[in-house]
Amino acid sequence: MRKIFPYLFTAIIASSLVVSCSESKERVHSERTGTDSDVKTDSMSVQDKEPAEEPKTTQEPVIKAEPVSADFSKVLTYKNITFTVNAYGKGSLQQVSIEPGGLSATNREEKLETEPVVNAETGDLNADGFPELLIYTQSAGSGSYGKVIAFSVNNGKSMSRVTFPEIADNATLKKGYGGHDKFTVVNNALTQEFPLYNEGDVNGKPSEMKRVITYKLKNGETSRIFEVDQVKDIAGK
Repeated sequence: MRKIFPYLFTAIIASSLVVSCSESKERVHSERTGTDSDVKTDSMSVQDKEPAEEPKTTQEPVIKAEPVSADFSKVLTYKNITFTVNAYGKGSLQQVSIEPGGLSATNREEKLETEPVVNAETGDLNADGFPELLIYTQSAGSGSYGKVIAFSVNNGKSMSRVTFPEIADNATLKKGYGGHDKFTVVNNALTQEFPLYNEGDVNGKPSEMKRVITYKLKNGETSRIFEVDQVKDIAGK
């Protein structure tokens, strides 16, 4: 019995060591397996996430301004020279643009403010081979007083303003004057006519007479000017 006991003790110790080693291996394997599982789980969770949406940008609408139509528009041609006249506005004053074309030095646009435009004409009023531009205006109201805005072409290179005399500045011509002017070019000469009023006549009810004035275009000290050439008082309204 004493001989068997040492062997039995040795067997028990060896068996315990084997069991201990097996448990250690299982623990290590379990830890490794758990780590790999966690990594795979994290990887899957990252893949399963939806991609972040890009911020949406709103584009502002483009508003195009509609072109403003002219209340008066006319294109005049004399040989190879043109004049485009546009007037804007329905009140007592209009914004007027005059754009020449075909001039050799400058075709600069002219802009001005004036009474409403009623017509425009062109013609060679000084017989130099180049045209003049005549724009006729009429004031708002019952008087309908007329004026002339004129430009003259300088040897085909440019154009400059022409002075037109006021009826009110001429004591003889303004007698009986009450507005309602009409302008036109006849035989390359500018003419103005208007009904004559006697003292006491109501506006809009003139006499049976009218005055016709013919103007000539001449060179002044600083610019070309219109001068009175003929005056006739004739029957008719």
